[in-house]
Amino acid sequence: MKLKRQQILRKLHEKKLQELDILLASEVERFLNNEKAVAATNIQTVWRGHRERSRLKERQYITKQVHAAITIQRKIRKWLDKKAVSKQTLPGYLKPSGLTDERKMKLYHQIRQWQQQNPPNVKSKEELETVHMFAQNELSRHYSHIRPYRNLEQQVESLTARLNTDMELVQLAPDLDSASMSDIDMYSCKPLPIKTAAKLLHSQTLKELQQPWWKTLVKQDFEEYYDKKEEAEAEAHLQTLGI
Repeated sequence: MKLKRQQILRKLHEKKLQELDILLASEVERFLNNEKAVAATNIQTVWRGHRERSRLKERQYITKQVHAAITIQRKIRKWLDKKAVSKQTLPGYLKPSGLTDERKMKLYHQIRQWQQQNPPNVKSKEELETVHMFAQNELSRHYSHIRPYRNLEQQVESLTARLNTDMELVQLAPDLDSASMSDIDMYSCKPLPIKTAAKLLHSQTLKELQQPWWKTLVKQDFEEYYDKKEEAEAEAHLQTLGI
């Protein structure tokens, strides 16, 4: 390796000597000055690199010290701020005024008077347990009877939502003059029982519209009578259940 390096240097020197032989006598001094400048630049570059590499560990150590000092200062400032906030007290004008002895005695007499006027209804432990058991039984009975009504309420809600959807579809339906076969298929009912019931209801509605006005009044009174009767029966049934 060393021999090879010497050979390379020898070839380099021979090349430079050949360049000197080719140059004119007036250009030799300029060439030498240029070579000196290049050599000085290379030496300075190598020296600066060596000096900075030797100082790298020291700079890294100083950088770590600076970061550690910044972290410690930040933590201490936060701790001091928290301590200052915890030591802060409310100003005097914001503090509530304390009760005087006279006010305390007045409130004490009022409390005693209210306790005497409103004595507790239950005094013994057995009576408390009896009232508690009665309340638990009533609550369980209420929940056992209210379960079917909740199912009915859910059914009513689902039917109401379905009716609202159907009503929106009917409102969006086109006129009879502009209706197409696809619209008729969409709004027609496929199941036979529902279709039959709809036809019967439609024919019944047409008959009612063709009847004289005094017959409609009789029917309204009849429906109101039966509605009131059903409401009274429902309320009586709920009262028997204790709801």
